Amino acid sequence: NVVLGDSLARIFRAAGHTVEVQNYIDDTGRQTAESLFAVKHYGRVWDGVQKYDHWLGEGYVRLNADPEKETLEPGIREVMHQLEAGELRPEVEKVVRAHLETCFRLGARYDLLNWESDVVGSGFLGKAMNILEESRYTSHPTEGKYAGAFVMDVSEFMPGLEEPNVVLLRSDGTAMYAAKDIGYQFWKFGLFEGMKFKPFITDPEGHVVWTSAPDGEPDLERRFGHAQEVINVIDSRQDHPQTVVRSALGVAGEPEKQARSIHLSYAFVTLEGQTISGRKGIAVSADEAMDEAERRALAVLAEINPELAAREDAAEIARRIGIGAIRFAMLKAEPTRKIDFRWDQALALNGDTAPYVQYAAVRAANILRKAQEAGYATDGSGADWSALPDIDVNLAKMVARLPEVVAQAVRVHSPHVVAQYALDLATAFNAWYNAKDKNGKPATNVLQSPAGLREARLALVARLRKGFEETLDLIGIQVPAAM
Repeated sequence: NVVLGDSLARIFRAAGHTVEVQNYIDDTGRQTAESLFAVKHYGRVWDGVQKYDHWLGEGYVRLNADPEKETLEPGIREVMHQLEAGELRPEVEKVVRAHLETCFRLGARYDLLNWESDVVGSGFLGKAMNILEESRYTSHPTEGKYAGAFVMDVSEFMPGLEEPNVVLLRSDGTAMYAAKDIGYQFWKFGLFEGMKFKPFITDPEGHVVWTSAPDGEPDLERRFGHAQEVINVIDSRQDHPQTVVRSALGVAGEPEKQARSIHLSYAFVTLEGQTISGRKGIAVSADEAMDEAERRALAVLAEINPELAAREDAAEIARRIGIGAIRFAMLKAEPTRKIDFRWDQALALNGDTAPYVQYAAVRAANILRKAQEAGYATDGSGADWSALPDIDVNLAKMVARLPEVVAQAVRVHSPHVVAQYALDLATAFNAWYNAKDKNGKPATNVLQSPAGLREARLALVARLRKGFEETLDLIGIQVPAAM
């Protein structure tokens, strides 16, 4: 979720769009309630050293393994009421700050944190229902199984459903979950105002991350929401509810907004073939995954190139390789395809991996470094462009495809297009680098090329190196200094 959303935001910004990245904080959910309940019930005390969200998660796992859990339900419900009333917000904020620390390390950035308790408290539900009341597709049946409820008929917007009536409000006036999501979606599109905001934290680049807050200030500058297009990054279990949310915009008489309400659905990730379950404690935290990725990357460096592993910046090199491997593994396929993350595959220098692309980028940089040491120009000065053979021209055409690739990724709302292009670019460069002439000798040895052709090839390699950096940056991956 984090990697998908962050990468898509980067791609849309590169395409010239103004992008606002929101993180929905489910502070009233059951998992939050159970985690906080476990602290008091088991008398747990945080030592201030262990990462707070990890520590809290241990209590959650313990509670769900407790055979007496069913008898503890009244206490859990009481915590849920406290959360809804905002009484435990300071505790939840500690969890959010810990989560953001992880997200920042993974390279993700946010503009706004929207808390579910604030969405509920801002009256979005009532405002959305008032809009839908005016639609010919909604009704208050007086008889039958929907008697007394507020119902939305989505048959025109979701054809083929066996039951096209969606209950928004039950007969007792309580809201269905879809109704809350509809209210939030309407706000994102600027159909009404309501929340207050204040600064929450500063990210590693110095950008202020804002949060919704009861004690914040009204958004008089229309800083947040009011989107022309909304992309919700939510897993595939929410395919039907998200379609209902999208259809509600059509019911409300907003067909253009309906068309630009996008659900970026993604499948589940397994680790080495094992299904992940936080409730059962079968999981690897993102922090642990990043630690392991960096450790393994450093081990690979030490095995392949001991001198490289002894460099002062070896840890930073390993970090870029490790984080890149994780992000790329999540992005290289279409989001709807199930991913089985395997360490050996993700960190391999060959195949569809980030290290494969990063190695090609480093190889290009090494050519440029050697050229500069020899005093050759790499900016095109003295280049004889007419001397470039077809193999070089074809590589240049591949480099020039990036704007087209970005446009395609925007059209299909998926970063995998960029990841696949990165692989294609690395493969094209490697084929060019290893090309042989009819006598079996290197055909593209840049530094030994005749003057004029040499400068043209160096300019091509320089543009290629920049192309690698630009492409990988679109999916949040950095190029190491060496490999």
